Amino acid sequence: MRMLGTIDLEILQLAAAAAGGRINESAIEHSALSRLGVGRILDALASLRDRDLLRLDKDSGSFVMTDTAHAILWSDSIPLWARILRLLEIRSCGIVDMMAILRIGRHGPLEEALGGLQREGFVMAAPQIRDGSPQKVYEILPEGIERMDVISKEGSCTYASQIPKGPGTHNLINEIERIVSASRTMSADERRAVLQKVSGLRDMIGASHAESATGAGTDES
Repeated sequence: MRMLGTIDLEILQLAAAAAGGRINESAIEHSALSRLGVGRILDALASLRDRDLLRLDKDSGSFVMTDTAHAILWSDSIPLWARILRLLEIRSCGIVDMMAILRIGRHGPLEEALGGLQREGFVMAAPQIRDGSPQKVYEILPEGIERMDVISKEGSCTYASQIPKGPGTHNLINEIERIVSASRTMSADERRAVLQKVSGLRDMIGASHAESATGAGTDES
């Protein structure tokens, strides 16, 4: 279940970056949100208030981010992997965008969390042209959406810090095979060569798992 729309995200991102989580009419007018026009902005603000994500401070006329809104993407009590999945449910992002939106000061934690999410088959990275240059952009996969749906149904904002196990490496290999098979920039021979290597990788992983299982059985006996 997607918690925010793209305009919701822009407004709350602006509030998250502001002192005390407060934004006023002037802050909105001098931000990228001004492109939307007054009507759309007012509708979005009203919707955020209805969902208890913003509250109106009548004394100052400013809008204040609520604790509920802060917990969606900006609370340190929510593991980074979960905040990344929530963000990617709203929009695909590169590392730089994630740093700005989630207010993370270093690449390292994001790269580590994204690596784990990729290994578990929850997200994938794809090259895209943005702002005139190629960038690695991350997108959520159906398995990642399913994981977040489970978390939403549980109704809890308390998560284990460890990335939950998903379909894992085999799912990622399947996704690579799908992308390569559908590629129009590779020749038939190139596709065949890559798919053969991917198939060999699957066999190696299967053999490794079998050896691990055999070793475990030997230890127990």
